[in-house]
Amino acid sequence: MKKYFSAIAMAAISAVSLCAAVPAVTHAENPIVQTSFTPDPAPVVFGDELYVFTGCDREGNNDFYYMTGWQCFSTKDMKNWTDHGRILEDTSFSWCNKNDAWASQCIERNGKYYFYFTTTNKGGGGRAIGVAVADSPEGPYHDPNGKALCGPNWDYIDPTVFIDDDGQAWLMFGNPKCYYVKLKEDMVTLDGQIKNFDMNKNAFGSGKNGSAYGEGPWITKHGDKYYLVYAGFHGSDGGESICYSYGPTVTGPWTFGGKITDQSNCFTTHGGTIDYKDHSYLFYHMNGLKGGGTFNRSAAVEEFTYNPDGTIPVVKSTKNGPEQIEPLNPFERVEAETICWSEGIKTEKDENNSVCIGSIKKGSYIKVAGVDFGDGADKFTACAASAESGGNIELHLDSKTGPIVGNLKVGGTGGWHNWEEVSCDVAGASGEHDLYLVFNGGDGFLMNVDWWKFEGAGSSSSDTDQTYIFKSTFEGKLDGCSDRGGATVAVSTDEAYEGDSSVYCSDRSASWKGVGRSLNYKFKAGEKYSFSTIVKYNEGADSTKFHLTLQYDGADGEAHYDKIDTKDVVKGQWTQLANTSFQIPTGAKNLLVYVETEGDSDDSTPATNFYVDNFYAAVDGTVIDGPKGEEIPPTTVTPPTTQDLKDILDSKVSKWGDANGDKEVDMSDVVLIMQSLANPDKYKLSDTGLFNADVCEAGGGITSNDALEIQKFLLGINTKLPVSYSENIKTVTAPVTTTSTTTTKATTVATTTTTTTTTAASAHLSMKDFTAKVASSIAEKEPNSANQSQNGVAYGQIQKKSYYSTTCNRQKDVNILLPPNYDPNKKYPVMYIMHGYYEGIDRMLTKGNADMHTREMIGNAIAEGAAKEMICVFPDVFSSPTLKACTGMNETNNQAYDNFINDLTKDLMPYMEKNYSIKTGKENTAITGFSMGGREALLIGMKKPDMFGYIGAICPAPGVSGSFKWDSGNEPYFLMITGGSNDTVVYDNPKNYHTNFEKNGVPHVWHYVNGGYHGDNCIRAHLYNFFRIAFQN
Repeated sequence: MKKYFSAIAMAAISAVSLCAAVPAVTHAENPIVQTSFTPDPAPVVFGDELYVFTGCDREGNNDFYYMTGWQCFSTKDMKNWTDHGRILEDTSFSWCNKNDAWASQCIERNGKYYFYFTTTNKGGGGRAIGVAVADSPEGPYHDPNGKALCGPNWDYIDPTVFIDDDGQAWLMFGNPKCYYVKLKEDMVTLDGQIKNFDMNKNAFGSGKNGSAYGEGPWITKHGDKYYLVYAGFHGSDGGESICYSYGPTVTGPWTFGGKITDQSNCFTTHGGTIDYKDHSYLFYHMNGLKGGGTFNRSAAVEEFTYNPDGTIPVVKSTKNGPEQIEPLNPFERVEAETICWSEGIKTEKDENNSVCIGSIKKGSYIKVAGVDFGDGADKFTACAASAESGGNIELHLDSKTGPIVGNLKVGGTGGWHNWEEVSCDVAGASGEHDLYLVFNGGDGFLMNVDWWKFEGAGSSSSDTDQTYIFKSTFEGKLDGCSDRGGATVAVSTDEAYEGDSSVYCSDRSASWKGVGRSLNYKFKAGEKYSFSTIVKYNEGADSTKFHLTLQYDGADGEAHYDKIDTKDVVKGQWTQLANTSFQIPTGAKNLLVYVETEGDSDDSTPATNFYVDNFYAAVDGTVIDGPKGEEIPPTTVTPPTTQDLKDILDSKVSKWGDANGDKEVDMSDVVLIMQSLANPDKYKLSDTGLFNADVCEAGGGITSNDALEIQKFLLGINTKLPVSYSENIKTVTAPVTTTSTTTTKATTVATTTTTTTTTAASAHLSMKDFTAKVASSIAEKEPNSANQSQNGVAYGQIQKKSYYSTTCNRQKDVNILLPPNYDPNKKYPVMYIMHGYYEGIDRMLTKGNADMHTREMIGNAIAEGAAKEMICVFPDVFSSPTLKACTGMNETNNQAYDNFINDLTKDLMPYMEKNYSIKTGKENTAITGFSMGGREALLIGMKKPDMFGYIGAICPAPGVSGSFKWDSGNEPYFLMITGGSNDTVVYDNPKNYHTNFEKNGVPHVWHYVNGGYHGDNCIRAHLYNFFRIAFQN
């Protein structure tokens, strides 16, 4: 923003003529909005969307920073931005002056949205910072204080707000100094005095005024570092560039990090960094539109990657901006104001405060990027209005002059907001394309458009077939594939594994030249995927080595080539190259998967020509059918064994990895394992085969990873089978075919034919015995001191994180409470604690009917030695792929809560294992919850007893049926139900669960709280006990 009317403002005014002379960028994606000027972008992630709040530079030829309000936009894919309109005007509040709506930032806390903004105080005294509050990011906002939060003071501009891991909120702002102050939990009251940082050159770099710092601070955290990004005057730059400092705490001490960007073709800049869906982005403003300049600025965004040491690299301004990170679904309602790029368009609000597009004339158009039509669309519908005679919406693919797949006629409706739905047929729209809505008609304004959507076969395919990411079958087209290195690649009907055609790759002057496919934003660095293709060649040597290879640019800036799969292919035989669980390296970019050969060419001999069919990619673990070809007998290598395994392997097992029992380890074992996974009824492994094949995590069951590890061993990629099983195998005895009864302290199991003894289990009491042991220690209510902070006691750090949920197709927030003095070199058990209906991730941690003190409760218990050190996870239980939040108490929303079992086990638990130092296994995992969360804890515990050893439920909602009679030896260690005498929400339902458990002989603790209501006092009483019992068996 601009601001301090001194040398800075005067220099800006003198620079206006120079900036206005810069030609505008056209046909690009930067700036991100073309319908208005958008200075001072402030990004923030809410749910699975990234929002950016901006100012509104007054249109026309300006001689200063006249800003008339604030506006809001959001995206899910970093290319298409939805305009939510102006959220506040410059004079929305009585104490604010006109044309002074300067920089702002929004943040969420406890379900409320707090918008901090710069203005001038109408009563005089200078600039001021205000705060407005709303129930949604788009508003409506109200003024809770009726006056400024900070100021008036001419230094007080450009607020940035941040909630630290311990829950403390901070507000920073200022020009030419950077000020900071704590906020109380209500977010609208200052907590203490306003202070300013020491503006020295070591902290903020050298500049004309002592330091490079100018204005526009932005406070954030990435990893273990805090970053203060700001507009600075660095070196000999004639205007502002974006600089940063970093430090160990939110208030420093700061170390100057350097310059992030150069001056962006206008005097001012205003930066903000954000992490979103595993990417890092820098927002800033520039002169990028027709009529733009120093006083008419536009928001832009670039992707960047933090350096390994945590420093921020220099980020260059681009016309294209970041890559799209997920496709747009055209088969659901798309707001017409969702735009990648537009010309001749404005947005406006109708009488219902709904945003639409208008001011449309002949030749106006909108580009929507990365639209996935799937198997095809056959109908297009738009909601439009016209006070004139209307016009046409031409649907073009890939450019505004590209192929037309539909032409919608919109007639007059008698008013610009008299909405009518109109439709047209569509032909030729399938797969993924950029969509251009090009408007045609007579003179003057043609129409307004509110929303649009497509219908057709692609709708069902996009909704239901989520397994495959792409399927290139080459039926008459290349299906997204192309040559690599100049080889000739063409569709051929001479050969086909399935269907009528394949792709023929010829004119290969070198082995590395082949056929490949670029991987788009659907593929995430660090994630695992299943890849498969089928190859064949008919000329040359009797066998040739083929590779399926990933080419990528690594975090080191170098090109890398990782083998996904390698096969010796027999001439004339279709052979599959596949890997069901290949991980794309962390930091990898510019991904290309391709087929190549090895050792079949030299300076005088071209490489082998070959055919490719069924080039597929799918989600991790997907077994994709394909021919195995004729096996080339491998060189048999006896797998090395550890001392831990020697006795077992010598006496019990024919050969580790031998799935088919032929006393050899070869590719036939790999094939049998994969066949048994795909069709267990037809390809059944013997008990000994099951044991021999379980090489990855002994006792954990057969998965595709076992086949993959054996295959890597046979190919020489690994010199031995996984060593990670050596610890597990100590607790596993190979099966013996006798009739016996094995008795341990854990349980008594009578078996015939096969006895499996887990000696590790002998360290645990049975569910019955452990329950009896701890029952007498249960307290009806917690003592008051349990909820209070005690002198000399260390308490854990609260981290608010987000992870990408494949179950919900969006980012989900989660609170993580670390144990005191968390040590990443030490491993900790994990407890998942779940909220109820309509609630969120703070409910069980900090905000209930009153303040919750869960952090203090667990910290006190650990300090007393009554509880184990543990990590507590507070997830967002609502898990719908289509809804972001609960909309009502009905079956649809019930199913979204019940779907949490998938989000938990497929997404959240792997995230925790990847990012935190945790112990795994049911003996180290507990789950409990309140109300609907209690129902989910019981449901998950019933369905996943192998994963959760300690199960609790507080005032659980009804709906979980079943006997809870787990298989012998598979039951959890502990089950506890808490109910309250004054619960007027679920009434006697907790007792009904208790009665059912008693009837079925399920050991459990029934914890009844006299005076307990459906809320905090039952929650606290339960957690007080559950913390002390979990992980004690």
